[in-house]
Amino acid sequence: MSKENDQSFNLKRGSSKGSVPIVGAQALVFGTVVGIFLGIIAAIYRNSFWDHVTTVIAVLGSDYILLARAKGLSKTTVIWKHAIRNALIPIITIMGPMALGLLTGGTVVERLFGVPGLGDMMVNAINTNDYFVILAESTIFSAFFVFTILIVDLLYGVIALEEYA
Repeated sequence: MSKENDQSFNLKRGSSKGSVPIVGAQALVFGTVVGIFLGIIAAIYRNSFWDHVTTVIAVLGSDYILLARAKGLSKTTVIWKHAIRNALIPIITIMGPMALGLLTGGTVVERLFGVPGLGDMMVNAINTNDYFVILAESTIFSAFFVFTILIVDLLYGVIALEEYA
């Protein structure tokens, strides 16, 4: 197999065949999805990295952290076992629905960039009144929703495991 005939080696824009590179299209779709994801997180939190650092520092001064230090636990143990666990709860709360947002929001990205996927198939099924496909995809999206919420609830239990032991 030669390099001239293989499309995976055609990575330059404006090549002799005039094709758009596959890697560029993938990067465009990936950048859009990640940009939407990070934009929503930034809109929800409206905080920078330093705001989270100051929040963790404020948590390190709270009563339960001081109690753990008074018991003789090392600072590393206190941070990993107490401070980080409590800092993970709001992150998990946001990340579960965000994963669902990526799944269902992919419909717009798939339709906009012409990428075949579940969202594009759903839009085509709606346009052609294909009720069985609509029902099947709605069931799949609902199952993903229930599964994601279950995973978030189980992660709450894993994080707070020591509190209930």
